[in-house]
Amino acid sequence: MHADRYESDGSRLQKKIEGNADTFQLLRRDLFGEAYYYRLVTNSYSMSATVPRSQRYMRLFAYLPLALRPESKNALLLCYGVGVTADAFTRDASLERLDIVDTSREVFELADTYVGPGYSNPLRDPRVKAFVQDARFFLQAARQQYDVITGEPPPLKVLETVNLYTEQFFSLVYDRLTNGGIVSFWLPLYQLSPAEAKSILRGIPQCLSRRGRLRYERSGMDYGGI
Repeated sequence: MHADRYESDGSRLQKKIEGNADTFQLLRRDLFGEAYYYRLVTNSYSMSATVPRSQRYMRLFAYLPLALRPESKNALLLCYGVGVTADAFTRDASLERLDIVDTSREVFELADTYVGPGYSNPLRDPRVKAFVQDARFFLQAARQQYDVITGEPPPLKVLETVNLYTEQFFSLVYDRLTNGGIVSFWLPLYQLSPAEAKSILRGIPQCLSRRGRLRYERSGMDYGGI
């Protein structure tokens, strides 16, 4: 698996990991001799990056629900990526617990590789606990309830990711919410047809209305947040 097509901007391969199921390649782009951003390529697909414009919306998945519910004490992050959202959560001093779930142990192993202004490995925060597990199985088995749950799965067209956008999955998410809890979730509208987007959006209010907690928001131009 090659990441050559992502090196046209001057990025260079920093690290490569051959996992049990996937190949992970981390690319680094420098500016004035310092790390400017990193790109995580999984099986030759650019899965996530610390590009400044991408960090803006990734951090909002933590900052927005915490701003709307400042009394939140714990949070659950589904899918770690490059750790930007996790880093945003750890910047809230009042948060007591952050659980992170990802199917790939390798993304956690890469966490110490990133460097940059104001960045520290969120996995080193004593409030953080990482779980290598499928998000659906974790939600089914977990007894803990969370004030905030956020998810940033891979794009829907990636194999099996669609399982994280079903009415059944969102039902599992809301079963793990505390009373008054908030969910923020990545919905890449720009990658979907209108029919596909409407199909997903219909499943969310259906599952919420059965629990008497119908509230969702849509935002974004090149991304969608719920």
